[in-house]
Amino acid sequence: MMPTTQSFDLIVAGCGIAGLSAAVSAAERGARVAMLERAPKEDRGGQSRYTEAYLRMKSHLEVSDDFETHFAENGCGSVDPDLIEQSAELQPRGMVRALSLTDPYFIAALARNAGPAVAWLTGLGARFDFLPTQFLTKSQPRLLPVGGGQALVDVLAASAERLGVSFLYEITAQSLIESSAGGVGGLKARDARGAALELSGPVVLASGGFQGNAEMMTRYVGPRSVHLRPICKGGYYNRGEGIRMALELGAATCGDFGSYHAEPIDPRSGLSEPSVFIFPYGILVNREGARFTDEAPGTVDAHYESITRRIYEQSQGLSVQTRRGVKAPSGRRRGNKPPHWAALGTLRRCDRQGAENAFG
Repeated sequence: MMPTTQSFDLIVAGCGIAGLSAAVSAAERGARVAMLERAPKEDRGGQSRYTEAYLRMKSHLEVSDDFETHFAENGCGSVDPDLIEQSAELQPRGMVRALSLTDPYFIAALARNAGPAVAWLTGLGARFDFLPTQFLTKSQPRLLPVGGGQALVDVLAASAERLGVSFLYEITAQSLIESSAGGVGGLKARDARGAALELSGPVVLASGGFQGNAEMMTRYVGPRSVHLRPICKGGYYNRGEGIRMALELGAATCGDFGSYHAEPIDPRSGLSEPSVFIFPYGILVNREGARFTDEAPGTVDAHYESITRRIYEQSQGLSVQTRRGVKAPSGRRRGNKPPHWAALGTLRRCDRQGAENAFG
Protein backbone atom coordinates (compact mmCIF):
# COMPACT_ATOMS: atom_id res chain seq x y z
CA MET A 1 0.00 0.00 0.00
CA MET A 2 1.34 3.42 -0.94
CA PRO A 3 1.85 5.76 2.04
CA THR A 4 -0.51 8.68 2.49
CA THR A 5 1.27 11.91 1.50
CA GLN A 6 0.53 15.41 2.79
CA SER A 7 2.33 18.75 2.39
CA PHE A 8 2.84 21.41 5.05
CA ASP A 9 4.80 24.62 5.50
CA LEU A 10 6.31 23.12 8.67
CA ILE A 11 6.32 19.66 10.25
CA VAL A 12 7.07 19.38 13.96
CA ALA A 13 7.91 16.02 15.55
CA GLY A 14 7.23 16.14 19.28
CA CYS A 15 4.49 17.85 21.29
CA GLY A 16 6.45 19.06 24.30
CA ILE A 17 7.06 22.72 25.12
CA ALA A 18 9.78 23.02 22.46
CA GLY A 19 7.70 21.48 19.68
CA LEU A 20 4.55 23.36 20.63
CA SER A 21 6.47 26.65 20.75
CA ALA A 22 7.84 26.05 17.25
CA ALA A 23 4.38 25.15 15.94
CA VAL A 24 2.63 28.15 17.48
CA SER A 25 5.37 30.56 16.41
CA ALA A 26 5.13 29.37 12.79
CA ALA A 27 1.32 29.31 12.79
CA GLU A 28 1.24 32.91 14.10
CA ARG A 29 3.05 33.85 10.89
CA GLY A 30 0.50 32.10 8.72
CA ALA A 31 2.27 28.78 8.19
CA ARG A 32 0.33 25.55 7.70
CA VAL A 33 1.76 23.34 10.44
CA ALA A 34 1.57 19.63 11.25
CA MET A 35 2.33 18.43 14.79
CA LEU A 36 3.26 14.75 15.20
CA GLU A 37 2.86 13.21 18.66
CA ARG A 38 3.53 9.58 19.58
CA ALA A 39 1.27 9.75 22.64
CA PRO A 40 -2.53 9.93 22.63
CA LYS A 41 -4.05 13.38 23.09
CA GLU A 42 -4.64 12.92 26.83
CA ASP A 43 -0.91 12.27 27.36
CA ARG A 44 0.44 14.92 25.00
CA GLY A 45 3.24 17.14 26.22
CA GLY A 46 6.02 14.56 26.58
CA GLN A 47 8.26 15.05 29.56
CA SER A 48 7.26 18.72 29.77
CA ARG A 49 3.80 17.99 31.18
CA TYR A 50 5.20 16.14 34.20
CA THR A 51 7.82 18.64 35.37
CA GLU A 52 7.74 21.78 37.49
CA ALA A 53 9.77 23.46 34.72
CA TYR A 54 12.25 25.47 36.80
CA LEU A 55 13.84 28.27 34.74
CA ARG A 56 17.33 29.58 35.57
CA MET A 57 16.24 33.23 35.58
CA LYS A 58 16.74 36.05 38.07
CA SER A 59 13.84 38.08 36.68
CA HIS A 60 11.19 37.77 34.01
CA LEU A 61 13.69 39.40 31.65
CA GLU A 62 17.13 38.06 32.58
CA VAL A 63 18.73 34.64 33.00
CA SER A 64 20.60 33.79 36.19
CA ASP A 65 24.19 34.94 36.59
CA ASP A 66 25.59 31.43 36.08
CA PHE A 67 23.39 30.57 33.09
CA GLU A 68 25.89 30.72 30.22
CA THR A 69 28.80 29.45 32.30
CA HIS A 70 26.77 26.49 33.53
CA PHE A 71 25.80 25.47 30.00
CA ALA A 72 29.31 25.92 28.63
CA GLU A 73 30.95 23.93 31.41
CA ASN A 74 28.50 21.06 30.98
CA GLY A 75 28.39 21.07 27.18
CA CYS A 76 31.40 18.85 26.52
CA GLY A 77 34.14 16.83 28.15
CA SER A 78 37.87 17.51 27.99
CA VAL A 79 38.62 19.44 24.80
CA ASP A 80 41.83 21.07 23.55
CA PRO A 81 41.60 24.71 24.79
CA ASP A 82 42.84 26.03 21.42
CA LEU A 83 39.91 24.31 19.71
CA ILE A 84 37.44 25.66 22.26
CA GLU A 85 38.71 29.17 21.48
CA GLN A 86 38.36 28.55 17.74
CA SER A 87 34.80 27.33 18.27
CA ALA A 88 33.83 30.90 19.16
CA GLU A 89 34.60 32.06 15.62
CA LEU A 90 31.60 32.97 13.49
CA GLN A 91 32.59 30.37 10.89
CA PRO A 92 34.12 27.32 12.64
CA ARG A 93 36.75 25.69 10.43
CA GLY A 94 38.72 22.49 10.10
CA MET A 95 38.63 20.01 12.94
CA VAL A 96 36.56 22.40 15.10
CA ARG A 97 33.52 21.47 13.03
CA ALA A 98 33.90 17.86 14.17
CA LEU A 99 33.94 18.66 17.88
CA SER A 100 30.97 17.37 19.85
CA LEU A 101 30.53 20.47 21.99
CA THR A 102 27.70 22.91 22.45
CA ASP A 103 27.88 25.88 20.10
CA PRO A 104 28.71 28.98 22.20
CA TYR A 105 26.55 31.10 19.89
CA PHE A 106 23.63 28.78 20.60
CA ILE A 107 24.14 29.28 24.35
CA ALA A 108 24.32 33.05 23.90
CA ALA A 109 21.16 33.03 21.77
CA LEU A 110 19.33 30.97 24.39
CA ALA A 111 20.32 33.45 27.11
CA ARG A 112 19.47 36.46 24.97
CA ASN A 113 16.03 35.19 24.00
CA ALA A 114 14.93 33.74 27.35
CA GLY A 115 13.31 36.97 28.50
CA PRO A 116 11.44 37.56 25.23
CA ALA A 117 10.28 33.92 25.28
CA VAL A 118 8.80 34.36 28.77
CA ALA A 119 7.06 37.53 27.58
CA TRP A 120 5.68 35.70 24.52
CA LEU A 121 4.34 32.84 26.65
CA THR A 122 2.83 35.35 29.06
CA GLY A 123 1.03 36.95 26.13
CA LEU A 124 -0.46 33.56 25.27
CA GLY A 125 -1.85 33.22 28.79
CA ALA A 126 0.94 31.60 30.83
CA ARG A 127 1.91 33.02 34.23
CA PHE A 128 5.34 33.02 35.87
CA ASP A 129 6.46 33.75 39.41
CA PHE A 130 9.26 33.07 41.88
CA LEU A 131 7.39 30.34 43.70
CA PRO A 132 8.78 28.10 46.46
CA THR A 133 10.99 25.30 45.15
CA GLN A 134 12.23 22.01 46.55
CA PHE A 135 15.67 23.54 47.16
CA LEU A 136 16.06 24.35 50.86
CA THR A 137 19.28 26.17 49.98
CA LYS A 138 20.18 27.64 46.60
CA SER A 139 22.85 29.73 44.94
CA GLN A 140 20.71 31.01 42.05
CA PRO A 141 17.01 31.96 41.75
CA ARG A 142 14.46 29.92 39.78
CA LEU A 143 11.48 31.33 37.89
CA LEU A 144 8.55 28.91 37.62
CA PRO A 145 5.47 28.76 35.43
CA VAL A 146 2.39 28.78 37.65
CA GLY A 147 0.99 25.28 37.24
CA GLY A 148 4.30 23.79 36.10
CA GLY A 149 5.05 22.26 32.73
CA GLN A 150 1.46 21.04 32.38
CA ALA A 151 0.24 24.65 32.38
CA LEU A 152 2.65 25.60 29.59
CA VAL A 153 1.61 22.58 27.52
CA ASP A 154 -2.06 23.50 27.96
CA VAL A 155 -1.53 27.16 27.03
CA LEU A 156 0.55 26.34 23.96
CA ALA A 157 -1.69 23.50 22.77
CA ALA A 158 -4.77 25.70 23.05
CA SER A 159 -3.03 28.42 21.03
CA ALA A 160 -1.94 25.88 18.41
CA GLU A 161 -5.48 24.52 18.06
CA ARG A 162 -6.89 28.03 17.78
CA LEU A 163 -4.38 28.82 15.00
CA GLY A 164 -5.30 25.70 13.04
CA VAL A 165 -2.25 23.50 13.66
CA SER A 166 -2.97 19.92 12.54
CA PHE A 167 -2.34 17.52 15.45
CA LEU A 168 -1.53 13.95 14.41
CA TYR A 169 -1.67 11.82 17.56
CA GLU A 170 -0.25 8.33 18.03
CA ILE A 171 2.00 8.94 15.04
CA THR A 172 5.70 8.11 15.28
CA ALA A 173 8.25 9.85 13.04
CA GLN A 174 10.64 7.27 11.61
CA SER A 175 13.00 8.84 9.09
CA LEU A 176 13.75 12.10 7.31
CA ILE A 177 13.25 12.48 3.57
CA GLU A 178 16.27 13.89 1.76
CA SER A 179 15.46 16.40 -0.96
CA SER A 180 17.10 16.39 -4.39
CA ALA A 181 19.25 19.32 -3.25
CA GLY A 182 20.60 17.32 -0.29
CA GLY A 183 18.48 19.03 2.36
CA VAL A 184 15.55 17.84 4.45
CA GLY A 185 12.36 17.63 2.42
CA GLY A 186 10.01 15.97 4.89
CA LEU A 187 9.66 12.86 6.99
CA LYS A 188 8.20 9.38 7.02
CA ALA A 189 6.02 8.20 9.89
CA ARG A 190 3.69 5.38 10.98
CA ASP A 191 0.49 5.42 12.95
CA ALA A 192 -0.49 3.08 15.81
CA ARG A 193 -1.81 0.52 13.31
CA GLY A 194 1.40 0.54 11.29
CA ALA A 195 0.05 2.50 8.32
CA ALA A 196 2.72 4.56 6.54
CA LEU A 197 2.51 8.33 6.23
CA GLU A 198 4.74 10.78 4.35
CA LEU A 199 4.78 14.49 5.12
CA SER A 200 6.62 16.93 2.88
CA GLY A 201 8.01 20.25 4.05
CA PRO A 202 10.64 21.67 6.44
CA VAL A 203 11.03 19.68 9.66
CA VAL A 204 11.63 20.59 13.31
CA LEU A 205 12.78 17.66 15.45
CA ALA A 206 11.59 18.26 19.03
CA SER A 207 11.15 14.64 20.07
CA GLY A 208 13.44 14.60 23.09
CA GLY A 209 16.23 12.20 23.92
CA PHE A 210 16.48 8.44 24.23
CA GLN A 211 15.85 7.75 27.90
CA GLY A 212 12.87 5.57 27.03
CA ASN A 213 14.96 3.34 24.73
CA ALA A 214 16.84 0.60 26.62
CA GLU A 215 19.00 -0.29 23.59
CA MET A 216 20.24 3.27 23.07
CA MET A 217 20.73 3.74 26.81
CA THR A 218 22.94 0.66 26.91
CA ARG A 219 24.82 1.71 23.78
CA TYR A 220 25.58 5.25 24.91
CA VAL A 221 25.41 5.28 28.71
CA GLY A 222 26.44 1.68 29.37
CA PRO A 223 24.99 -1.58 30.70
CA ARG A 224 24.52 -0.13 34.21
CA SER A 225 21.89 2.20 32.76
CA VAL A 226 19.41 -0.49 33.73
CA HIS A 227 19.59 1.23 37.13
CA LEU A 228 18.47 4.54 35.60
CA ARG A 229 14.87 5.40 34.93
CA PRO A 230 13.17 8.48 33.49
CA ILE A 231 12.39 10.91 36.26
CA CYS A 232 8.82 11.22 35.01
CA LYS A 233 6.48 9.10 32.92
CA GLY A 234 6.71 11.29 29.82
CA GLY A 235 10.34 10.25 29.42
CA TYR A 236 9.25 6.79 28.31
CA TYR A 237 7.94 8.32 25.08
CA ASN A 238 11.45 9.61 24.28
CA ARG A 239 12.91 6.75 22.27
CA GLY A 240 15.58 8.55 20.29
CA GLU A 241 14.12 8.46 16.77
CA GLY A 242 14.74 12.16 16.27
CA ILE A 243 18.42 11.82 17.15
CA ARG A 244 18.83 8.67 15.07
CA MET A 245 17.15 10.00 11.92
CA ALA A 246 19.15 13.24 12.07
CA LEU A 247 22.45 11.38 12.41
CA GLU A 248 21.53 9.06 9.55
CA LEU A 249 21.16 12.10 7.30
CA GLY A 250 24.55 13.49 8.37
CA ALA A 251 23.65 15.95 11.13
CA ALA A 252 26.51 17.23 13.27
CA THR A 253 26.63 16.08 16.89
CA CYS A 254 27.03 18.17 20.02
CA GLY A 255 27.08 17.50 23.73
CA ASP A 256 27.87 14.25 25.50
CA PHE A 257 25.90 11.22 24.36
CA GLY A 258 27.14 9.11 27.25
CA SER A 259 26.07 11.48 29.99
CA TYR A 260 22.78 12.66 31.45
CA HIS A 261 21.07 15.15 33.71
CA ALA A 262 20.99 13.66 37.21
CA GLU A 263 18.38 14.42 39.84
CA PRO A 264 17.50 12.75 43.17
CA ILE A 265 14.17 10.92 43.34
CA ASP A 266 12.32 8.32 45.34
CA PRO A 267 12.21 5.19 43.12
CA ARG A 268 9.24 3.85 45.07
CA SER A 269 7.06 6.79 44.12
CA GLY A 270 4.66 7.04 41.20
CA LEU A 271 4.35 10.83 41.46
CA SER A 272 4.99 12.85 38.32
CA GLU A 273 8.40 14.16 39.46
CA PRO A 274 9.31 12.55 42.81
CA SER A 275 12.49 14.55 43.40
CA VAL A 276 13.87 14.73 46.93
CA PHE A 277 16.55 17.23 47.94
CA ILE A 278 17.08 16.69 51.69
CA PHE A 279 20.34 14.77 51.41
CA PRO A 280 22.42 17.52 53.11
CA TYR A 281 20.47 16.89 56.33
CA GLY A 282 21.44 13.27 56.88
CA ILE A 283 24.02 10.65 55.95
CA LEU A 284 23.93 8.68 52.71
CA VAL A 285 25.09 5.07 52.77
CA ASN A 286 25.05 2.42 50.07
CA ARG A 287 23.61 -1.08 50.29
CA GLU A 288 26.78 -2.25 52.04
CA GLY A 289 26.29 0.36 54.75
CA ALA A 290 29.27 2.49 53.68
CA ARG A 291 29.13 6.26 53.46
CA PHE A 292 30.40 7.33 50.02
CA THR A 293 30.08 11.11 49.63
CA ASP A 294 30.05 14.50 51.31
CA GLU A 295 26.32 15.16 51.51
CA ALA A 296 26.59 18.95 51.91
CA PRO A 297 29.51 20.44 49.93
CA GLY A 298 27.43 23.56 49.21
CA THR A 299 23.93 24.67 48.31
CA VAL A 300 21.51 21.98 47.19
CA ASP A 301 20.83 23.45 43.74
CA ALA A 302 24.53 23.59 42.91
CA HIS A 303 25.45 20.06 44.04
CA TYR A 304 22.45 17.73 43.75
CA GLU A 305 23.59 16.48 40.34
CA SER A 306 27.11 15.50 41.37
CA ILE A 307 25.84 13.75 44.51
CA THR A 308 23.20 11.91 42.51
CA ARG A 309 25.88 10.64 40.16
CA ARG A 310 27.75 9.24 43.16
CA ILE A 311 24.59 7.36 44.12
CA TYR A 312 24.41 5.90 40.60
CA GLU A 313 27.94 4.54 41.10
CA GLN A 314 26.78 2.46 44.06
CA SER A 315 25.44 -1.10 43.93
CA GLN A 316 22.18 -1.17 41.93
CA GLY A 317 22.30 2.63 41.76
CA LEU A 318 20.72 2.83 45.21
CA SER A 319 21.44 4.52 48.50
CA VAL A 320 19.64 5.07 51.77
CA GLN A 321 19.65 8.09 54.02
CA THR A 322 19.70 8.00 57.78
CA ARG A 323 18.95 11.02 59.90
CA ARG A 324 18.33 11.31 63.63
CA GLY A 325 16.05 13.95 65.06
CA VAL A 326 14.62 16.97 63.26
CA LYS A 327 14.93 20.61 64.25
CA ALA A 328 11.79 22.70 64.34
CA PRO A 329 11.85 26.07 62.51
CA SER A 330 12.43 27.81 65.85
CA GLY A 331 15.61 25.82 66.30
CA ARG A 332 14.16 23.63 69.05
CA ARG A 333 14.75 19.94 68.76
CA ARG A 334 11.65 17.83 68.10
CA GLY A 335 12.93 14.82 69.98
CA ASN A 336 15.44 12.08 69.36
CA LYS A 337 13.91 9.68 66.92
CA PRO A 338 15.35 6.42 65.62
CA PRO A 339 17.35 6.83 62.40
CA HIS A 340 15.06 7.33 59.42
CA TRP A 341 15.91 5.09 56.47
CA ALA A 342 14.73 5.68 52.95
CA ALA A 343 15.57 4.07 49.64
CA LEU A 344 17.45 6.28 47.21
CA GLY A 345 17.52 5.41 43.54
CA THR A 346 18.77 6.73 40.23
CA LEU A 347 16.88 8.22 37.30
CA ARG A 348 17.42 9.89 34.00
CA ARG A 349 15.82 12.51 31.85
CA CYS A 350 16.40 14.89 28.92
CA ASP A 351 18.44 14.01 25.86
CA ARG A 352 20.82 12.59 28.37
CA GLN A 353 19.62 10.80 31.43
CA GLY A 354 19.85 11.56 35.10
CA ALA A 355 20.71 9.44 38.06
CA GLU A 356 18.51 10.17 40.99
CA ASN A 357 18.52 9.38 44.67
CA ALA A 358 15.37 9.16 46.71
CA PHE A 359 14.39 9.82 50.25
CA GLY A 360 11.24 9.19 52.21
